[in-house]
Amino acid sequence: PSMKRAHAAGPADLPLMARAFADRELRVAAVNPTVVRVKGVGDATYYDPVSNPCWSVVGGHSTGQFKQRGKMGVSAFTRRFPAAWAAVVPVVDGVDAAHARLVPDSHALQVDLLRKCEGAQRWLVGCSCWSTVQINRNLQCGCHVDKGDYKEGWSAMCVMQQGGYGGGYYALPRGRLAGD
Repeated sequence: PSMKRAHAAGPADLPLMARAFADRELRVAAVNPTVVRVKGVGDATYYDPVSNPCWSVVGGHSTGQFKQRGKMGVSAFTRRFPAAWAAVVPVVDGVDAAHARLVPDSHALQVDLLRKCEGAQRWLVGCSCWSTVQINRNLQCGCHVDKGDYKEGWSAMCVMQQGGYGGGYYALPRGRLAGD
């Protein structure tokens, strides 16, 4: 599981975190109650920020581990699980088609931006206008604002289910709106 989702993983669940780090000192970050600082092993004095554990991976391409070099690269999930990634791509293409149909102006802006970026096509997920997707399983997200997205673009969310489920709402707290 990932422990680096910060706000997206919701308010810090200290009992859960204490079980994950039984041998370490935990401190809730003063500025951000969704992040817990975990003291290093032994005499180390640094505190590594972590959040509630959740199943969450980046698919496609991202700056992630390549950020220091200012480059894009294939995400670890895409590289390590090619068959699983191949099953995700048609879903992303379907979500992109819905995005183009439901919010055509936003989609057109994003596609236009891609046409202006030399070599951008090689970083896209399938035939979509996105380079990166976040794949979460059974994740109750906290309210958060994504960082690093194209400011004129829209995010899209797709909920897939096996059996019944609860939640899955996309919420816009300032507008007091949520949709299933």
